[in-house]
Amino acid sequence: VRQALIKQGDDFSGRPDLYSFRFISNGKSLAFSTDQAGVWRARRKLAYSALRSFATLEGTTPQYSCVLEEHVCKEGEYLINELNTVMKAEGSFDPFRYIVVSVANVICGMCFGRRYGHNDQELVSLVNLSDEFGQVVGSGNPADFIPILQFLPSASMKKFVRINDHFIEFVQKLVSEHYVTFNKDNIRDITDSLIDHCEDRKLDENSNIQMS
Repeated sequence: VRQALIKQGDDFSGRPDLYSFRFISNGKSLAFSTDQAGVWRARRKLAYSALRSFATLEGTTPQYSCVLEEHVCKEGEYLINELNTVMKAEGSFDPFRYIVVSVANVICGMCFGRRYGHNDQELVSLVNLSDEFGQVVGSGNPADFIPILQFLPSASMKKFVRINDHFIEFVQKLVSEHYVTFNKDNIRDITDSLIDHCEDRKLDENSNIQMS
C-alpha cells in the first residue's frame, strides 16, 4: 500500500477510464473524473476554496452563525411542520420521501441559493433522477469492461445517458443564471463562490480546468 500510494502515487492515481464515466458531467466530474493527479488536485483545490468561502458567509439574520446553518435550520423547521400536517391528515405515513426532498432542498440551497416546495415538479424530477441513477449504476455496465459492447444497443446505457443529460441540463441552466446575476459583493451560494474564485484566480491553462 505504501509503495502504491506514496512512492508511485502518480501511477496509481485517478479512477479507471470506464466508458460510462465519460457521460457523467461530460467526463469532467470531480468524483468520477479519470484526469491525472495534477488536474484532479487543481480542481479539488478550487472546489475546496469555494466551499470554505461559502461556509464562512454570515447568515441573513444574527440568529444564525453562518448561511449553511441557516439553510439547514430553515429546512428542518419546514420539514417538521410538513410532517405534523401530514400526520394530522393521514395518521400514519412513510417519512422517507419528505426527508429525501428536504435533504435535496438543503443541497440546492447551498449550491444554487434556491429552495423548492416539496411538490415542485422540478425538484421531484431531480430526486427521481437520482434514484434512477443509483439503480442503473448498481446494475453495472458490461461495456465498461468489454469494450466491444459499447457498439451494441443497451437499454440501461441509454437510460444512463438520458439521466446524465437531464442532470447536466438542469445544472447548466442554473449556472448560466448565476453568471448573469453574479455580484462579487453578494455571494449567495457555492456556485457564486466558484465563479468568484474562477475570476480571481488565473487558472493553469495546461490543466484545462473548467467548472461544470
